[in-house]
Amino acid sequence: MYIAMQNLRANAIKDSKHEDLPCENSKNHCKESEGPSFTSTGGFRMIIFAILTLQATCYFSLLRYSRTRPHKMYFTSTAVFLAEVIKLLVTLVVIVFQHRNLKQLGSFLVDSFLLNPLDTLKLSLASVLYVIQNNLVYIAMTHLESTTFQVLNQLKILSTAIFSIALLKRQLTKRKWISLFLLSLGVTMVQVDSQTSVQADILTDSNNPTTKNKQSSILGFSAVLASSLASGFAGVYMEKIFKGQKRKSFWVANAQLYAIGVILGLVGVFYQDGGGIAMMGFFYGYDLVVWLVILFASAGGIIVSLTLKYASCITKGFATSFAIVLSSFVSAYVFNFIPSMQFIVGAASVVAAVLTYSYV
Repeated sequence: MYIAMQNLRANAIKDSKHEDLPCENSKNHCKESEGPSFTSTGGFRMIIFAILTLQATCYFSLLRYSRTRPHKMYFTSTAVFLAEVIKLLVTLVVIVFQHRNLKQLGSFLVDSFLLNPLDTLKLSLASVLYVIQNNLVYIAMTHLESTTFQVLNQLKILSTAIFSIALLKRQLTKRKWISLFLLSLGVTMVQVDSQTSVQADILTDSNNPTTKNKQSSILGFSAVLASSLASGFAGVYMEKIFKGQKRKSFWVANAQLYAIGVILGLVGVFYQDGGGIAMMGFFYGYDLVVWLVILFASAGGIIVSLTLKYASCITKGFATSFAIVLSSFVSAYVFNFIPSMQFIVGAASVVAAVLTYSYV
């Protein structure tokens, strides 16, 4: 997350049953509680569900607003870079609290990041794909209404299934094939509806807030499609890597990915917007809305990871579906979005596909 961007990565770590850092002192080993832990209760899963739904709704709505309002346009590459930086800092803080001993922490980080160059090289490909995916999300949200984007973004389920069959030799049940058919049908209906709907104005010039152009639903859909393919391949690739490695801390694995993402994001800043940043500054166009977009983007990746670790993909599926519904209300109020009957049927088909696929 963008949201799509981190969910499969966390799922791969979960599937390979990677554990958190073990207790260092065997005499003070972790004791099993007499009753179930709070993280295994229904109340905790409901909290995770509510937070993930709220995050997805706020993130995509704010992102759409930040790309269409009459305001100086910020450089998207800087937003992607800062989101990776925040995620890395959060994971490092968690690792610090897990170790507490700074000397041991330093040697642990050196061993994890520098003494395993092969692992780092393998992770680089996935990080490249995730950075590309994050940038594509900004392009898609510039040209698509937030609810339309969230519906089309579920194509990542289809791409993940295809790559799972090709790379992991995974077999799908009949019900999953039905859900993939419903997903394809619903996405097709929403895409056709978005092409025939009225085009909205978007801001296209960072220097002149009054310069606008018509949004391109074809460009937006192409960005979503490319983003879904990148997300699907990266997720399956990560799963293949983690299942072939020794067990690794949940947080350390994420920290490695975020660290590479920071480096690649910085390269993207100079390559994509270096000239403009040199003229107008790194934080050109930044205000509270942009910072909220970055914070929600950062939170999305971590929240989805925790959801798949402590809850399940079913919880994530429900949150995704509920976020689509909430985004429709937000879009109707903020962006004057009025869904057609074809859009409603298509979106309902996608929601049904997500829930069906999650339950199997």
